[in-house]
Amino acid sequence: MTGEEVGKQLGWSVSKVSRIEKARAAVPWSDVSDLLDVYGVDDATRAALIQLCKDSKQQAWWQPYNDVLASFKNLANYIDLESAASSLRIYTPLTIPGLLQTEGYARAIIATARPLELTAEEIERRVELRLHRQTVIAKDPPLRLWAIIDEAALHRRVGGDKVMREQLAHLAAVARVPDITLQVIPYGAGGHVAMAGAFSIFSFADDPDVLSVEAVTGTLYLDRDADIRRAALCFDHLRTTAHTAVNSVELINEVARNYT
Repeated sequence: MTGEEVGKQLGWSVSKVSRIEKARAAVPWSDVSDLLDVYGVDDATRAALIQLCKDSKQQAWWQPYNDVLASFKNLANYIDLESAASSLRIYTPLTIPGLLQTEGYARAIIATARPLELTAEEIERRVELRLHRQTVIAKDPPLRLWAIIDEAALHRRVGGDKVMREQLAHLAAVARVPDITLQVIPYGAGGHVAMAGAFSIFSFADDPDVLSVEAVTGTLYLDRDADIRRAALCFDHLRTTAHTAVNSVELINEVARNYT
């Protein structure tokens, strides 16, 4: 089977399959189990390989959060890509990107998204996972993050004034981190090429780029060259439409003064 065929059956990117084959990623036993299902491995070999994987102590850092990820398989794929990527270009129109969220903002977003389904404990587990994801910014070498957000995300009162003051102050601070570029598309820019919604482009040292696109039914993962080129061109247009990094911080601070 080709990596593309395996990835299609598991809902993984070809890049993920490639990184596993090249021993560039820890392989948790749950992923090994999924691969063995696709490969039709016999029970004895299956048991031996899964036990070997468990004994090797190789596990992705997010494995302890399997209780959180059980109903969000696409999120596990996203975190895997996020952790392995050397750079990430991301556009979000309505919310602050997860990698740049404060604890209060993350809690408010998660609690609002599924208010009738999550217990207080489940909300806290999701907040903990989201904050843990942010360690990729400080890994060695650090993730090079280029985030473009719409001004609408700055004005949307998520969690109340105090939460938003803290969130915008955090944004202004992280915008000065060397490996982070943050731009804001102002209302005055009018319509632009990414009105359809959020997307992320993951780039790796030796593997093909992967595009993720937010959809009503979940996140879609694409790695066709044509899709990557189109998304990269779209991101380049957004870069020129948005304020410069310096002017973006000025706009963030200006909006922050509205939260009294």
